[in-house]
Amino acid sequence: MWGLGFAHSRLDDDAMVGHGGYCPGYRADLRLRLPDQIAVTAMVNTNDVAPAMLTAGVYAITKSALTADEPPAELEFAEYEGVFGREGFTRQDYVLPTADGLVLVPLFSANPMENATTLDHVEGDVFRRKRDEGPLGETIRFERDEDGRIVRFWRHGNYAPRLEN
Repeated sequence: MWGLGFAHSRLDDDAMVGHGGYCPGYRADLRLRLPDQIAVTAMVNTNDVAPAMLTAGVYAITKSALTADEPPAELEFAEYEGVFGREGFTRQDYVLPTADGLVLVPLFSANPMENATTLDHVEGDVFRRKRDEGPLGETIRFERDEDGRIVRFWRHGNYAPRLEN
């Protein structure tokens, strides 16, 4: 349904308004949740990435933060926060610091918070995947440059560079 140039839609149970756009080589999506004063937009310069999937994912992350029962704790792991992945690959993770460790949120997931990976801090720049049951999973090791900035992380013998600082 359209109204005033915006499409009316739903993300989960939330009413949204927005508009997408396309021209060869460029795509965009804008989603607004007016009662919560949230606006999310994604702009890509490729034909094979759906920006609506990105805006839905970012909205899910934002919504979970806004509906948390407690205010966020001081984040010891804030320096790890950012987007990691390889240019041109469909796997990119947003590293989100928490009071206990980190969460890897897959950006190209239809439900990023449901598919997020929680990491427990081991020591230094080393974390391990938290499992629902049993011992900790594989090791995720962050690497720093000569200035001490986080530049990539290693998982399963592969690295994911930081895509923005």
